[in-house]
Amino acid sequence: MYEQLDLEYSYGKAAELILGAKHLLITAGAGMGVDSGLPVFRGNDGFYDSYAGFEKASLNFANVANAHFLLQSPEAFWWFYGQRFELYNQSMPHWGYQIIKSWLYRKDGFVFTSNVDGHFEKIGIARNKIVECHGSIHFLQCSINCCSLLWRIEELPFSLNKHSCDVTGPLPECPNCGNYARPAIHMFNDAQWNGVRTSLQWDRFDDWQYSIEAKHLIVVEIGAGQAIPTVRIQSEKLGAPIIRINTAKEDAAVENGVSLPVSALEALEGIQRHLVQRAPQFASAV
Repeated sequence: MYEQLDLEYSYGKAAELILGAKHLLITAGAGMGVDSGLPVFRGNDGFYDSYAGFEKASLNFANVANAHFLLQSPEAFWWFYGQRFELYNQSMPHWGYQIIKSWLYRKDGFVFTSNVDGHFEKIGIARNKIVECHGSIHFLQCSINCCSLLWRIEELPFSLNKHSCDVTGPLPECPNCGNYARPAIHMFNDAQWNGVRTSLQWDRFDDWQYSIEAKHLIVVEIGAGQAIPTVRIQSEKLGAPIIRINTAKEDAAVENGVSLPVSALEALEGIQRHLVQRAPQFASAV
């Protein structure tokens, strides 16, 4: 009972921070997608829970999410990324995304995410207000980065085999040079990533940061781990108060702000409930 009361107090404090802010920076890691049914690869066990076939081959996440793996085992590489593409395409962003969208309708803001699922754009947040720092699975590039070309992929040109880590059908190719194509995602040991699209996003984000009053900024960080701390570094960069949401209590700890050691959806709904109590206009959908 005490913990729930403590949590309600924290929701109220987070709501007051948002109400008092002029600018919102939403930073999101893999934990943001869990309530949409998306996996979080926490260590080898987390990876093998979703991709047991790679455990038999003694391959971990860093081995598979690797540009060199495409050259070593192109079918297995595209089976892995094909699975992820279909999962991200078919899954629906949870209600917390809509809550964030409504906040950004009422407050000047930006989204910074390490997720490659495209779910913030999927729910209607403007493309020019999003940084996908690791790229997007919805765009392809040449595997040898022969040119700056990026192209959107709408469907897979092959079928995924259910009982083995391979595919049936042609693999994507670069229309410029004919080499294999790959997702435009920043992978492990990746000297060939085509970051042109992400660089443009960064430019817009930098312009936004220069335009805001940092003293009126609040950061809402959701599901960002410490193993690859890209999102957490960005959250802390401007020295603003952070509403830090993470199911792991130690990862939710924050010195300046509010700690919410619960899931993304639970936290966002809790904050929204308190926002509506204090400012009824936050109840209207956008």
